[in-house]
Amino acid sequence: MPQSNQLASKAANVVAGAAVGAFTALALSSQPRWLLESGHPRAIFTETDPISQIPSEADVVVIGGGIAGISTALFLNEYGLRTVVFEKGFVGGESSSRNFGWVYSNGFHEDKLPLAVDAKNIWTGLANRFGFDVSVRQGGNLQLASNEEELEAQRAWQREASQRFPKDIDAKILRASELDELIPRASAKYIGALHQPSDGSAEPTHAVPLIAKGARAEGVKVFAPVAVRAVETEGGAVHSVVTEHGEVRTKRVVVAGGAWSRLFLGNLGINLPQQNITSNVIRVKGGTAHQGAGHGGGVAWREQIDGSYSIGVTPHPIPVTWDSFRVLPDFMPALRQLLKNPLNSPLTIRVGSDLLQSMRTNRRWRNDEITEFERVRMLTAKPLMRAGDRAVAATREFFPALADARIIERWAGVIDATPDYTSVISEVPAMPGLFINTGHGAQGFALGPGAGRLAAQLVAEQAPLVDPEPFRLSRFSDGQPLLLREFL
Repeated sequence: MPQSNQLASKAANVVAGAAVGAFTALALSSQPRWLLESGHPRAIFTETDPISQIPSEADVVVIGGGIAGISTALFLNEYGLRTVVFEKGFVGGESSSRNFGWVYSNGFHEDKLPLAVDAKNIWTGLANRFGFDVSVRQGGNLQLASNEEELEAQRAWQREASQRFPKDIDAKILRASELDELIPRASAKYIGALHQPSDGSAEPTHAVPLIAKGARAEGVKVFAPVAVRAVETEGGAVHSVVTEHGEVRTKRVVVAGGAWSRLFLGNLGINLPQQNITSNVIRVKGGTAHQGAGHGGGVAWREQIDGSYSIGVTPHPIPVTWDSFRVLPDFMPALRQLLKNPLNSPLTIRVGSDLLQSMRTNRRWRNDEITEFERVRMLTAKPLMRAGDRAVAATREFFPALADARIIERWAGVIDATPDYTSVISEVPAMPGLFINTGHGAQGFALGPGAGRLAAQLVAEQAPLVDPEPFRLSRFSDGQPLLLREFL
């Protein structure tokens, strides 16, 4: 082929490729974004320390002011370490105030149950510790069973869990008649349930700001809005953190950044396989139904302190971003499981303009550069309108007392999930002094205080109350097969 024809052919290919790329970009840009920035926190305001008083040195710096970070700081301070928390936006402003609010251990996977039990015990003791209410209420937790197979799995869990934790697990199997005593006519759809009376809930809008208030009263320093840009090392070990307001020397850092943890750690050359998932909740008011919380068969609910009800919405969208392709190999076992029964999966994959937006996100930056943490102070998500309406309709059908309840609020948040549905609470072997407390998924609010205590024990070299082995970071790279630790 003459050179001119070759050049023409190459040019045509380039033009065609550019046209396809432009068309794809245009098509994606017209699709909705699921990951959004918000300037309106759901969490109540809590006082933080003046930015002018940021210390030049600390024993430990905690990055993130959600339930994981604040709980970690609370126990680090208890162990005698001068602890500073940096929150880039609003204390409790992201998933910690946008979740479902369960405080429970009912139905947890056997490997995560010790952490859930410890967390619940901490939750229920916070009011006595601080001397004020942090919104924890005991109303019980129900897991509804649609068939004998589900009920038998619940029986097996109840037997094993009560043997392991006889003082902490009070779960009982309810047959249809007993279930009807709690929820009239529930047996028309469900044959029984796993019920744990000692479980309860806390108000996500209030809990973390109130825990932060208690932590500050005990000596923890909390600064917000202050973004941490990077961790500096010396001889491969942690030496300091660089914030948007300057450097703070420290030998130990805990990354408790939730949905932001992967991006932050990636800048340090550390791979954390984590996928962000959005979660939707609706609040209705008008009528009195079950005084507690529960789920099953597409219905999930929680009574709030004011008598309104939170209703869970499924499916949970997984927004496809550039990182989704990078972590795909890690998530293949979970993805294969999802594809076995996609119509009944609680998750759904959504491709939209988040992909384009994520391709513009810097994944490496200098310490003197403005970072994504400063551009997006508070991450939220787009509510699912039609799915939300279906969830409300199903709840009204299940609870006739809520037939006239009206929708008064819709919201969504972003939760951080790992390939095996299990938290990462671990030191980073490649960087001595760096620890992670993240990846708690939909159970992060319930597990938060226990995860915080475990992380603090690892940092402070205290004997852990919970075996940290299932939560180690190295499980993603040591060649061992991952165990998908699903909820019952």
